[in-house]
Amino acid sequence: MDFRERAQAVRLLILDVDGVLTDGRVWVGPDGQEWVAFNRRDGEGIPRVRQCGVEVAFVTGESPPTPAERRAEKLRVRLFPGVKDKADWLEAIVREYSVGRLRPLALAEVAYMGDDEADAGAMALVGFSIAPADAHLSARQVAHWVTAKRGGRGAVREVCDLLCEARAAG
Repeated sequence: MDFRERAQAVRLLILDVDGVLTDGRVWVGPDGQEWVAFNRRDGEGIPRVRQCGVEVAFVTGESPPTPAERRAEKLRVRLFPGVKDKADWLEAIVREYSVGRLRPLALAEVAYMGDDEADAGAMALVGFSIAPADAHLSARQVAHWVTAKRGGRGAVREVCDLLCEARAAG
């Protein structure tokens, strides 16, 4: 099965935060407050992919408060912070997203975009795994597709566009 066929089946897109929605850099102020940068083009892709029928969730190993909380709130996306074992969490979240639906969500209908070793286990479980161009080798090796763009530099928009195109073609 090629990546376009995998993309057609996606009903839920899970995005790791650091290194996917951001470029992985963190600025730390004198008081210890942390700042990260999010790409507005990536942010424009998220409502678009939701209009195409794909739900979106953010996941991070960071514990609250995180800079991602405000971004998730603005984009109306559910954020799952403090997730250390993303593979275990993934199975639980698929069950949660299936509750009350006529057609339960299957792992084959989940896309997961991650950039590092902490994501590789979850990426290996889903129907469509994606890594940004600058992801760690451990993530790129399990990815069904590697974007042309880097994390925090348009990679998420690239995925959102692909998912919408695949759904329109299917």
